[in-house]
Amino acid sequence: MFVSGVVVLSFPLKNVTRIASHLQRASRLVERVLYVKFERSSAIATNLKPSVENNCSSSSVENVSKQDLLRLVPDVYRIASTEVPSIDVRVLINPRLQLAFKPEVLFTDFDKIEQEFWLKYATSRFSVNLNKVEFFDCADENNKHNETASLPPSDTQIFNNVCLGGTFDDLHNGHKVLLNEALLRCNNSFTVGVTDESMIKKKSLWELIAPVEQRINDLRDYLQDIDCSLKLTIVPISDPFGPAIEDENLDCLIVSEETVPGGKKINEIRQNKNMSSVHLFIVNLVKDKHHQSSLEEDKISSSSLRLRKLGTLLRKPEIRPNLPNRPYLIGITGGIASGKTHLCEKMKSLGAGIINCDLLAHKTYSNVDAPAYKQIVDTFGKSILNNESVIDRRKLGEIVFSDPAKLNLLNSIVWPATAALVEEEISRLKKECDIIVLEAAVLLEAHWEYKVHEVWVSIIPEEEAVTRLKSRNLLTDAEARKRISSQLSNIERVKRAHVVFCSLWDYNFTESQVDKAWNLLRSRLPKTN
Repeated sequence: MFVSGVVVLSFPLKNVTRIASHLQRASRLVERVLYVKFERSSAIATNLKPSVENNCSSSSVENVSKQDLLRLVPDVYRIASTEVPSIDVRVLINPRLQLAFKPEVLFTDFDKIEQEFWLKYATSRFSVNLNKVEFFDCADENNKHNETASLPPSDTQIFNNVCLGGTFDDLHNGHKVLLNEALLRCNNSFTVGVTDESMIKKKSLWELIAPVEQRINDLRDYLQDIDCSLKLTIVPISDPFGPAIEDENLDCLIVSEETVPGGKKINEIRQNKNMSSVHLFIVNLVKDKHHQSSLEEDKISSSSLRLRKLGTLLRKPEIRPNLPNRPYLIGITGGIASGKTHLCEKMKSLGAGIINCDLLAHKTYSNVDAPAYKQIVDTFGKSILNNESVIDRRKLGEIVFSDPAKLNLLNSIVWPATAALVEEEISRLKKECDIIVLEAAVLLEAHWEYKVHEVWVSIIPEEEAVTRLKSRNLLTDAEARKRISSQLSNIERVKRAHVVFCSLWDYNFTESQVDKAWNLLRSRLPKTN
């Protein structure tokens, strides 16, 4: 398998319905990035010398007009979303001489041009030396797809200055359709507004959305990779309008079916500011034909992609030289009422050994002979004791959950004592289990991530946590919010997590996340002799 490749297709296309089969065949050899480039048949063998202007290769637009590309490019992404959803497809409009991912293999439907030419072509156009050239056998292919040839867009007007806005998390083919409609309608400057953190907090699983700086960088890398000819401006936005109500030179705004009302509002604001209205070009949503749960949207969306991330490995675990490969230790943590215990019960049913560190922590001060009892009473006073001289956890909680410094002080007393009990439990369980799970609400606060191979985090929205605490613990709304505010935030936990779960939905979906995580864990466990 190759990391990246390029598909060079003749224009006019010999058979537009075969784009799907071309992409599918290429995906058998390419696992990550697949570029697509249209070349006019009459011009392919001429002028292989690259242009040095803006570090761009010779322009596709010189060979194939923007109007022609408008009839093709959006449909390529729509087809890709169905046929090769796991491949990062990038249709080249006016690409850089050096692409972000160097193609290792070239596929083409130009069946009358020899391989030697394509080796020179790749060097000239993309500054790469190919490992392989594959020719599509168009005459013998059995077309099993029902795509229809693209019809000319109802609106092929080209504009000087085009604008677009969005979150652009996990750049997908729905985004690419919108972005390419904008690129291909733009002659001069292209402005993109990207929502910052203040605008994403109402989105589902917003904690899994990348920081705005990373989203801007990823977007810029993609856009400059496929078209380096335009003046590109990408800015963070903290309201729904951004530069669209500030830039007097804008003449076109690209919107989706869902954001038409926002586009109309922008024109209303512009008119009130004595600015000219912008042309609204509406792009149809891209259907998602690869649902993994009933919770996902009909369209391709970042929200659905975030749901699919639950239970998957978000980042590579750090090497822990202080830990043996076996038993493999997982730390499960999360905010209060986030469903940690349910996750652990499911893990136990799959064969994991479970250590409830919170219960062990309580044992460290459960009676006068417990190791942390005396120090806690000396630190917080005898007012935390009940009539039997037992520490009343509710009274203690009222003190520490209203003062982060006192909570940290309590943790500094309890968790060292708890660590010894945890080690005893690990020694007992490792005879039976090769995976042991440490359930610990303050695992990260206690810096116990260094005691486990991976950190798994359970999150729920704050309002759901409040509802659960009021029902389960009989707390008032104010008491529940005080408990929650005393802990690390979801976003802080997610940043340090290897795997994330969310128990907001029904039990079956929560358990399906654990099944996914368990199976993936088993597949990557270090091998033992």
